[in-house]
Amino acid sequence: MRNRLSFWSALAGLFSVASACTQTPPVVSQVDPNTPVISPRLIATILKHQKAPSNETAVEVVSELKKSDFLVAIFLNRSPEQTSETQALFRKGDSIKFAKVLDSNDNTLLPLFTDHSELHRFTNEINSTLVMSGTIAMNFVLKNGYAGLVVNPANETALKLDTPFIRKVTGEM
Repeated sequence: MRNRLSFWSALAGLFSVASACTQTPPVVSQVDPNTPVISPRLIATILKHQKAPSNETAVEVVSELKKSDFLVAIFLNRSPEQTSETQALFRKGDSIKFAKVLDSNDNTLLPLFTDHSELHRFTNEINSTLVMSGTIAMNFVLKNGYAGLVVNPANETALKLDTPFIRKVTGEM
């Protein structure tokens, strides 16, 4: 896909446009840009926890969340220059904005998607994506002032984690 930028491929561009981006760029994730992002084990674990919540199933969800890769929806003011199949060059003045979700209290959450169908269920307005691991996404939420994150926000099985919980499971107090 032409507009789908892998996270590690776009990182150099993120650093070059850091002044245009109000958020700290996350750390590089080693993701194969030619492999689709799918998380069937995470989905199954979330469903298991929602059907029979327990401390054991909550631990399983967090474990799968940390191991999973997610699509992060972004908006670019213009398409970056493709320098290769897996790399893009961002120029001074380019801006990257992350999609957001507001909860019932108008708190800003970072939406994460387990696959492209979940992303399209949420919106068709996104013009690009980054790929982020669950661990990197949780750290990104903490470092950039989000109230939390939500996995697959347009799905009835959406999973919302608030920042106090994320701090607890990442060990950042």
